[in-house]
Amino acid sequence: MRSNYCGELNESFVDQEVELCGWVHRRRDHGGVIFLDVRDREGIAQVVYDPDIEDSFATAESVRNEFVIKVTGIVRLRPEGTVNNDMPTGKIEVLGKKLEVLNAANTPPIQLDEHTEVGEDIRFKEGDRSRFALHALTTDKLVLFATNGRFYTLGGDKVPRGRGHGEPVRLLTGLGNDDDIIELLVHVPGRKLIVASSDGRGFVVPEDQLIAQTKTGKQVLNVSGDREAQALAVIKEGDDNIACVGENRKLIIFALDELPEMSRGRGVVLQKYKDGNLSDIQSFKKADGLTWAAGVNRTRTENDLLAWEGKRAQAGRMAPKGFAVTNRFS
Repeated sequence: MRSNYCGELNESFVDQEVELCGWVHRRRDHGGVIFLDVRDREGIAQVVYDPDIEDSFATAESVRNEFVIKVTGIVRLRPEGTVNNDMPTGKIEVLGKKLEVLNAANTPPIQLDEHTEVGEDIRFKEGDRSRFALHALTTDKLVLFATNGRFYTLGGDKVPRGRGHGEPVRLLTGLGNDDDIIELLVHVPGRKLIVASSDGRGFVVPEDQLIAQTKTGKQVLNVSGDREAQALAVIKEGDDNIACVGENRKLIIFALDELPEMSRGRGVVLQKYKDGNLSDIQSFKKADGLTWAAGVNRTRTENDLLAWEGKRAQAGRMAPKGFAVTNRFS
């Protein structure tokens, strides 16, 4: 029925005909051109219908959110100025040729394509609190990184609703009682991460390679004895430097290309310590300066970084005055 999943599409599919099946996540009518965001388990793709193809355009006018549809069209690059860097498929769109409604749907009682802010109106049972708060769709994959160096993958549709006593993550994954969660992310295909252990070793890993197919997760960062996974950093577009800070509050900054890309291992030495261990890491763009949290809803940025610039595996110097008392960047 389908040739590809929505989230799989990228520039390599340009000029190819594809067939997609999924839900209408959002519909927009821009002066005679109709845009449909089509959603499936792998992500969202934008499909464009124009009046030149009358039958399909008429059908596109009639569909609404949560209709289940089948799309046939040609992948093309988005016009200049319309690229959406917040979407994994944001550089391309599908020019719709055919459109079939597989199942109509009533208007949802709440708008499913709008994000609700996470704020103080969220209430918890006595003794509970929020540790990770993020926006995700039921079609998203959630990636959990733990102190045992393993990554666990959760389907957004498998996470229980926020009612009753909930369901502990340890029941949804193979996370052991002696292991803790370091970070929880919404999976973004094509993205790269930096993983690091408490003894200051680490490497770059493509996020696509850490998706686990089983409940036991996937071992990525090798740790043993007193060593455990300590930190994870997302490499954003344009990032060219890495900052590491130790428990001794010494900071070292070095070029991102000094780190190897691996799928599994211990990695290389990031920072040298005489006493203590790694506290945190961060990937950043040097031209933008190094930013860290400086209290509730406040940040501070240091642009003059020469004193802390060096090479990988050096000890570094004491962090700048006013650096976070938590000894972490966020």
